[in-house]
Amino acid sequence: MAPSNSYELLNRATQDVNYDTPHAHGVIALVVAGFLSALAVLSVFMGMLVSPSVLSKTHFMPYFVSLLGANLLQSVGVILNVKWVIDLAVEENTICSVQGFIKQAGNVGTAVWSLAIAVCVFRLMFLRTATSMAVNYLVFAFGWLLVAFIVAIGPLAIQTPTKGAYFGPSGYWCWITDEYPLEQTYLEYFWEFMSAGISLILYAGILLRVRGNLVHSKDGWRIRFVPSSERWQLAINRDWIDTSMMGFAAVLIWYPVSYIALLVPITIARFISFSGGSVTFSATIFTDTLFNLQGLANTILLFSTRRLIGDPMSLVAPAPREVVDMSSSRAVGITPFTLTASDTNGT
Repeated sequence: MAPSNSYELLNRATQDVNYDTPHAHGVIALVVAGFLSALAVLSVFMGMLVSPSVLSKTHFMPYFVSLLGANLLQSVGVILNVKWVIDLAVEENTICSVQGFIKQAGNVGTAVWSLAIAVCVFRLMFLRTATSMAVNYLVFAFGWLLVAFIVAIGPLAIQTPTKGAYFGPSGYWCWITDEYPLEQTYLEYFWEFMSAGISLILYAGILLRVRGNLVHSKDGWRIRFVPSSERWQLAINRDWIDTSMMGFAAVLIWYPVSYIALLVPITIARFISFSGGSVTFSATIFTDTLFNLQGLANTILLFSTRRLIGDPMSLVAPAPREVVDMSSSRAVGITPFTLTASDTNGT
């Protein structure tokens, strides 16, 4: 994302940006965040090479690898700020264009693959349907083609001589220039906000479904909540698959939560800037540093959940859940049973 700014350091004639020492130190913090995320993601990739079974058996393996790949692109885009720190200036050149391309690809890719994982897990854990690995790899190819299209359409089809370069200095580094505000909004921000919002809704639905709060009855869908002392009613109505996936679903919800938590601060800064307000350099650096820690955050979550990944995926079966009759005794957690008489005689 582009920084909110004070543009007092902007050379209006060339659109280049000059750094002073405090600004250089602030951008170094971003570079450090990029290195941390890059090292974290690379450690996961190295681990997968050494022990490929960690993710290879999961249905969303191609998507998660893509998400980490997008996080790595984000990190590389941030690390390229080293060039501007050394030069104490952001200049419109080839490196600047490359940085803009990589940053947009990483940000849009992270949004696309976060949403793809949410949809995949929703199908598995909410709808109880699975797709073949062949279909997953087709989605993998389509997803990256979509990212490539979104990034390439700017310099190839939208850029005009009047507005100048599509990728160039944008505040304290390079991204889509401010001459293309609609493209900044609809070719990046839109995808990030859509991904965060839909993912949160899907994961919340998964958690409510496997907990037993969201029930499909003969009269339709119902949401029910019970006091903590009566949670056994929800547990009784879960089948063995939902019971086994409870812990997995509770952890998965942290993926969209972490994405939104890292996205919201920079979003607030963007809206303040768009509305004509002033955002300090310190706030710009702080929010962008948080945003660029996504690779580190996803790696931490992966290591926190890897013992749960695999087993819940293998438990998912295409068999639908039983439709609950809300007027029956089972709807309140009472499951009647009968004793079968023995075929043998005896006392």
